[in-house]
Amino acid sequence: MATKQKSIEDYRNAVKLLKLKVLKLQKQNEELIDKLREQGIPLDQQHDQVDLSNQAVMGIFSRSCRRVGLTPEMMFRASDREGQGQISTEDMRLFLSKVRLGLNNTQLTMLVRIFDEDCSGVIKREEYYDCLQAYGINEEKVQGQARTYGQESLLKYARLLLMNRLSVEDSLKKMGDNIIPSHFVSFIHGIDGQNLLNEKEIIAVFNHIDVNKSGVLQATFYDQEVRKAMRVAQSDIGLGVQINPNTGGGGGNPIPKPQPVGILKPSQISQQLDPFRMTQTQMGQSKSGLNMSSSHAFLNETIIMLTEEDKKNILTIITKLKAQGVDAIEFIKIVIQQLEVPGAGILLYDFYKRFDKKIPKSDQLSFFNAIDLNKNGSIDYDELMVFFQEFKSPKDNFDLLFEILTRKLQALEIGIVQHLASEQIYEDTQLNQEQFYQLAQILFSCPSKKHSDALFSYFDIDGSGILSAQEIIDQVQKILLIYVPQKTMNLDNTLNKSMRASLKSVGEYATTLSKLKPVLTEEDYFGKYRMEGSGKTLHKEETKWTTIFNSDLACLRYVYEEISKLEQNPGAKWEDPDFGPTKEDPYGSKSMYFADNDVPEGAPQPKECKWLRPEEFLAALVENGDEQYKNSTVDVFDEDGAASNDVCQSKYLGNCWFVSALSIISGYEQYLQGDFVITQESIQELTDEEVNGMLIGVYPPCFKFLRKYGLYVMRFFKNFGWKYVVIDDKLCVKDNEYVFGKNRKPTESWVNLIEKAYAKLHQNYFALTAGDIAQGLADMTGKVPDKIKLNEECTKAEKEDLWNLLLKCKKDGTMLGCSAEGGTELYIKINDEDTGVMSGHAYGILDMFEIPDQSCNNYHKSHRLLKIRNPWGYGEWKLKWSETPDYSAKLDKWIDWINDYYQKEIEKAKLEGKEPPEPYVYGQDDGTFFMCFKSWRTVFSNLFQCIDFPDDWSGLRAFDQFGLQSSGAPMKTEASLIQYAQKNPQYILELKRKKGDKTNMYIQMQQVDGRLFLGERYPFPNVMKPILLCVFSLGPTEKCLAKFDDKKVVASSGKLNLRREIDTNDISLSNGRYAVIPCTKEGAQQIDFTLSFYFDCDKSEINITKYGDPRFKLHPITEEEEEVSKVPEELKKLLKKQAQEVLSSQ
Repeated sequence: MATKQKSIEDYRNAVKLLKLKVLKLQKQNEELIDKLREQGIPLDQQHDQVDLSNQAVMGIFSRSCRRVGLTPEMMFRASDREGQGQISTEDMRLFLSKVRLGLNNTQLTMLVRIFDEDCSGVIKREEYYDCLQAYGINEEKVQGQARTYGQESLLKYARLLLMNRLSVEDSLKKMGDNIIPSHFVSFIHGIDGQNLLNEKEIIAVFNHIDVNKSGVLQATFYDQEVRKAMRVAQSDIGLGVQINPNTGGGGGNPIPKPQPVGILKPSQISQQLDPFRMTQTQMGQSKSGLNMSSSHAFLNETIIMLTEEDKKNILTIITKLKAQGVDAIEFIKIVIQQLEVPGAGILLYDFYKRFDKKIPKSDQLSFFNAIDLNKNGSIDYDELMVFFQEFKSPKDNFDLLFEILTRKLQALEIGIVQHLASEQIYEDTQLNQEQFYQLAQILFSCPSKKHSDALFSYFDIDGSGILSAQEIIDQVQKILLIYVPQKTMNLDNTLNKSMRASLKSVGEYATTLSKLKPVLTEEDYFGKYRMEGSGKTLHKEETKWTTIFNSDLACLRYVYEEISKLEQNPGAKWEDPDFGPTKEDPYGSKSMYFADNDVPEGAPQPKECKWLRPEEFLAALVENGDEQYKNSTVDVFDEDGAASNDVCQSKYLGNCWFVSALSIISGYEQYLQGDFVITQESIQELTDEEVNGMLIGVYPPCFKFLRKYGLYVMRFFKNFGWKYVVIDDKLCVKDNEYVFGKNRKPTESWVNLIEKAYAKLHQNYFALTAGDIAQGLADMTGKVPDKIKLNEECTKAEKEDLWNLLLKCKKDGTMLGCSAEGGTELYIKINDEDTGVMSGHAYGILDMFEIPDQSCNNYHKSHRLLKIRNPWGYGEWKLKWSETPDYSAKLDKWIDWINDYYQKEIEKAKLEGKEPPEPYVYGQDDGTFFMCFKSWRTVFSNLFQCIDFPDDWSGLRAFDQFGLQSSGAPMKTEASLIQYAQKNPQYILELKRKKGDKTNMYIQMQQVDGRLFLGERYPFPNVMKPILLCVFSLGPTEKCLAKFDDKKVVASSGKLNLRREIDTNDISLSNGRYAVIPCTKEGAQQIDFTLSFYFDCDKSEINITKYGDPRFKLHPITEEEEEVSKVPEELKKLLKKQAQEVLSSQ
């Protein structure tokens, strides 16, 4: 008889049944133990202190992880090599056995069983992390988690008690005063709690309450935590169960559902009511309409009444603590400053965590209970305010009172201005001493008129006896900004005094900007592009960014509007509504990739990542044991400024071209940080030239004051205009590493921030995949990008021309890069030797020079060297002139000469006021290396340059479009040659130079940047098209070119090229007439393009028209104009004040 083969699901069900049987047996066992106890039969002590084996194994696992220097969370990430967010139980067991944790087979089996709670054979990341929290061994915080797993489980337990009409006392009667795990499990099963809480959640509840990790819940701890959770749960589900400890057991009579927490109106205070005995019902609800959710259910529900008995109890415990070296006021200050969740008030856990372990737990509990005047299981902010005002000593000022107020406002998610406005108190409201008393009861929970008068004197600086609400707002705002609690190392989202402008100054700035820029229009916002449709129906769609602007004034106006909002919410930092994690995209996946389901192979899943500010990232490193950053802070640039070795490329993102551009631009401070150094002397009298220097650079000086708000503005050149990209400083992190480009040191952030802003400009990080260095440099500087094809086989004269070009670029400050053609990032070999250089990878050229040596065999008797940098920050050239042992002889011989050369160059640069070059660091694999000119020509095939034409050059630009009548590139047929000339745009260039016959020119054609379009991939064939540019000579009688003629071509861009820009390179033209004709590969395509003419003659000596178009206009190329713009005096004053703020924060 055939038997049916069991499936995996059958086995899983069998395991589940076994688990249920075990739980049933445990319950029966506990019932038997209870009966034995009732009969007075002594039990074995060891049996009474049951230690759940699961808990023991998880503890061993935690300690083993710590021993090998890893967190339990890291174990899962390391085992999940594919980044899928899950791993089979078999693979997990195999991985753990190889990590050398010292676990035996039984322990490994138990671990896997614990993690695979549903017996599915697969351990998911979420259930693994939940397990760590349940057993209390988690070491990493979960981003975006409002409550921990233990807190959520405790709330479930509280709901269970409420639904069973059980009070805290009822549960304690059933379990006893000292609760062991098995009793706790049996109690929950006895009220059918397994239907609401699973095994893991029950363990999580126990471990959450077991603050001391003793394995036994003491009644006092249990009472505090469960009573607190029942209040929150009651608010959540609306059940009326008596939880007052004075009512006794039996469930008691139901009480009404708590009403929303209100704030007393002045009109209500004026009623004939004792303000210290008002009930919640008497208080009512304020004009603000605050409806406290469960997350805010820990705010005070009644006005506090401090009895003489209360005062006596508090004074007794304060005296007792003082004898043990604890200052009660200072202790409360520490607790307030280090609160993790302001909305929860102060819990018993917060006290235990901050107290010295030497202080007896009984004294800690007594202090907590003494301040918990409402006896609701938590200390509310109003209770703290009353405590402080009653017991502060003469040496204590009002600092702590304002810190408590800060936390209360944070919990309410409201600023001081809105808070007062909700009570119908506005800036122009005038208050006498009696009226202030009414307000002080609302704002500070003043326990008496005496305390209110002391506060009034603090505010009434001029002693007039009258306070305007504006004075109160200014004073409170000022104190709030100074005393916003800070975590160690200033690593939270709050800011101290030196890092904040006053609300008044922000208002002044906003007023100035409204005069200079009265209103923001559609034209002020930069476009956000995508292609819609397919094939011939493909068309461009455009919406607008809300945080990228087309002018500096528009951007300044916007950021002042934003920081004005922040000033209403002290302690807050700006959050980007368009890029990174948002409400609509909580993981920031659309900012990382083209789409949620378009994660490249090997790249991290968005759910695996966190977005942290640099300070938070540094704190995470410290928390994970990297002690070198314990007392460090983060700045955009460190004291040494930017350097090429700061730059490190992401291992996930193929944007070496842009990262190389960053390493190159680091040597040109004016392009990176503007052309103005903020000092006390430099800001005294700002000239137009100096203000212009404050407005330029990728990170312009005029925007640096915004750093204190977590807000940054980066400036890029796109579509022939400067774009101002506003970002916050939240950066994508996975496994304590930045996901995208970074600074070598985590105490700097300029690389991270510039790359983020550039990614935002193009809608996501992966839009930056593939490109060339020159385009990256051009987008950051506004200069002209150029690509030169290198030929390995060239004449002696061509070699000399190339070397002289490199030296000229160095002299002119032209930025350079290079790449080798071939497969993407494949190592190049020469004669079967690995060169260490990769094809399809961009490198920066940092320097070039000659070492004189008469013994050289070459004709110039010198060693010609180039200094190159790999954007990865590692990986160097391995052959001649490298540090590789087999080839290091040359470098070893000349290293002293090289060091001396750089020392002289540095001294020379300092004398000339220029940016000094970086010296070479021998013996360090930092991606920087030397190559001789010959080897460089052999390996590299492309030279990229970003041209800054001499000051005596000018520029004119034409904006145009190919129409449907355009014919495309010329073919071999006669008809095609004629149509090329007649149907493509034709620009007539006439040169009439007065001195000399030759005019040096450079003509560039550029089409729309395909990288700006969402979802398009390099080289962007859906957006950009292969293009060609030719210059033809015309005879004296020719009005235009009649047909394509090879013999008339005097310059061209070469072959058809699918690039953003093409050019004629440097050309020298005699006086005469020329036809300049751009074209696309195919005709009948509507494509926008520009033609830019750069020349070294006077504008009166050149004339450019478009044949057949009398309306044609040319525009000056503003980025080539050397004239200093006139700056309004109001803007000068504003920028001066901003600069003063930057100085005050340093």
